[in-house]
Formats: sequence, C-alpha cells, structure tokens
Amino acid sequence: MTDDELTSLVRSLPSPDADLLAARRAAEEQPAPEPDVVPMPEFVPGGIVRFHCAHGCGWHHDENPGLDDAAEPYAVRLPADPTSADISAALTEVADSRAQAVRTRVEDTIVEHYREKHGTAA
Repeated sequence: MTDDELTSLVRSLPSPDADLLAARRAAEEQPAPEPDVVPMPEFVPGGIVRFHCAHGCGWHHDENPGLDDAAEPYAVRLPADPTSADISAALTEVADSRAQAVRTRVEDTIVEHYREKHGTAA
C-alpha cells in the first residue's frame, strides 16, 4: 500500500467527531445524579471499608464486604439450558442487589449518626 492509498483510506473513514459530539449531547441531557450522603471511603488494611463523618467529628462506620458475602449464600436463578448471557445477567442481578443493600445500610447508618450527633439528616 502506498502513502497515497493510505491517505485516501484514512480520509474515507468516518470522522469520530460526530459520534463524540452526539455522546456529549446525550450525556448533557441526562438527569443529574441523586444527592449522595455517602462520603468517599477509606480502604484500611484487612479489607475494611471505612466511611468517616463528613463533619470531621471523628465518627466512622466500618463495612467488611467479605463478611456480608459469608452471611448469605448467593441465590442465582438460571434457566434449564443457560447461555453465557443468562449467566451474566443473573450474576449481575445478584451483584446489583447486594451492592444496593450495602449502600442502603451505609446511608441509613450515616443519616442516623447525623441526626443523633449533628441534628441534621445529611
């Protein structure tokens, strides 16, 4: 392939600019994310995830993600002859459910602390 042929080929390719601009416009049209009371965690040795009070009072809440997994076995529902897409969807559903449970537990704990110690909900 000569330089001229390569240049011609590159010029014939679609420009990614239109796709990027469309993606940016779509992102701008998305609703704002929900307000979040969960601060960025600290990852301490031993696998503990620590959430500090945003007011700096010294309080913190520790989560042990591995401990939660040991408490309840995974319940994955699959069809009789599952495809890889079925397995992926089932595992994603379980993971999303467990992540939401952890998030709810952490949010509830932080909101309770704010109410008790700081007199606010968040």
